Amino acid sequence: MHFVFDLRSLSVWLGRKLAGIGVNEARIMRRTAASVPQLTSSAGFTLVELLVVITILGILSSVAVFALGNQSVSASAAACRSDLQTVHTAQVAYYTQIGTYASDIDALVAARVLRSAPSNSGYQISTDVSGAVVAQPDCDSLDGSSDGAPPETPTTTQPGSQLAAACTAGAASVSTAQSDYQASNGNYAGSVTMLVKKGYLDADPSADGFKISTNNKGVVTAAPTCANISDVACNAAVSQVQAAQQNRFTQTGKYGSSVAQLVTGGYLAADPSTDAYKIKTTHKDITTSTPDCATLS
Repeated sequence: MHFVFDLRSLSVWLGRKLAGIGVNEARIMRRTAASVPQLTSSAGFTLVELLVVITILGILSSVAVFALGNQSVSASAAACRSDLQTVHTAQVAYYTQIGTYASDIDALVAARVLRSAPSNSGYQISTDVSGAVVAQPDCDSLDGSSDGAPPETPTTTQPGSQLAAACTAGAASVSTAQSDYQASNGNYAGSVTMLVKKGYLDADPSADGFKISTNNKGVVTAAPTCANISDVACNAAVSQVQAAQQNRFTQTGKYGSSVAQLVTGGYLAADPSTDAYKIKTTHKDITTSTPDCATLS
């Protein structure tokens, strides 16, 4: 009974205390409550609207990623072609100076005709003593044109021309004919004409621009040398002599009267002429090639 009485007494006491809050306190409470901003009901996004927005954002993100990916691939293909051309030009410059093509890219760098070896994780540029410059994989495959399939042949630039290719093919056909002739007769034919007459060769492969010859020892030669039949190398040689002329004029106020004078004066390392073309220049800075470089294309 005492426990129940105590609870009742406590309840009465608390009621009196709460009722004893003064008017001022009540006003303060009302003023405080009024200062709190009331939340008003407003229309929000529905679940369907949120899903639509998320879907649209996803589509836009996919388009952006696809576009950026294509730009990256195209840039890689462009860089590949640029490096290919750079090494090709270096090989031409090397040939003009040395008379042969460099065995690899390091040789081009060592000769200071190439600043540095191309470096890219997406492709590899290489070259050899034939002057061919190869990109692996093919540069075209880097722009997506091959749909990711491995290229059948690598991108290649070959110093030379169609005329040089015809010369090389002609020399090879004579060599094959000589091998057949030797296998049948025990000796080699004395000339290309004999190979044709005996039926080992359909026709003389010589053309306007080169002459293929052979002898009874089986030696096959081309005049001019097939590797020298290059309009690119010819034009590079003309440019080299022109640059030497400008250098001499800057230092002396006069142009050289010949390529030999430029070499003697140290303005040119060597005469860039080959058996396929002869480079000439005059004291009026007129530099020409005989035959014209264009005929070697």
